Amino acid sequence: MENEYILIGNVTEELKKFYEKSLAMQGYEMIENQDRLLFARKLNQEIINQEKEKSVLALIVSMAKKHKRKEILYMNLTKEMSLIMKENMKDNQVQQLIRQKITKSFLDKGEKE
Repeated sequence: MENEYILIGNVTEELKKFYEKSLAMQGYEMIENQDRLLFARKLNQEIINQEKEKSVLALIVSMAKKHKRKEILYMNLTKEMSLIMKENMKDNQVQQLIRQKITKSFLDKGEKE
């Protein structure tokens, strides 16, 4: 079973506390917790390369911070992180994959409203 990853951005302090508690109750650990951004991981049997994960995490957080929108950014990155961790992807490939996911997340949100 794959490790699970969730990124939540553009949240208020109050919502951030709510998500921290909710994710903790579901077995997630916070691997990045900054001003308006949370990145959580739930380990499920899959062994990870922590050095590679840390590098990819820094890149994803950097990209997510650039999207200064009013909407909450909620992304399940389980599939993308699994692909990134299994493949020997270069930074530009990771950027392209995550950029597509961020864009799709905003487009999906717009279609629902």
